[in-house]
Amino acid sequence: MESIEYATICLANLAIKESIMEWNLAEAKNRLTEVVNRAIAEGPQVIRRRKDTVVVVSEVEYERLTGKKPGFKEYLFDGPSLEGLNLERDSSGCTNNDSSIRKN
Repeated sequence: MESIEYATICLANLAIKESIMEWNLAEAKNRLTEVVNRAIAEGPQVIRRRKDTVVVVSEVEYERLTGKKPGFKEYLFDGPSLEGLNLERDSSGCTNNDSSIRKN
């Protein structure tokens, strides 16, 4: 009973206006396409197997709940500006004048 209460609390935190449909596992397996379509269109779908409960949510809802993290490319583009930073190559050549290094 504790897992059902936990699932109910978690689902209440989703702040979904539409009603959440509950499925038993056998029915969800037979109607998986419908479960997925409803998750996308209507909100989370609860699937129960004995004492276990899972929730199917759309990718949009999942990202809203977890906070989408930017990819590497977005991370670089959203980083600090490099404007004004001198990125020209030093053309003066080798500057190591250490006399203790000898070529054989």
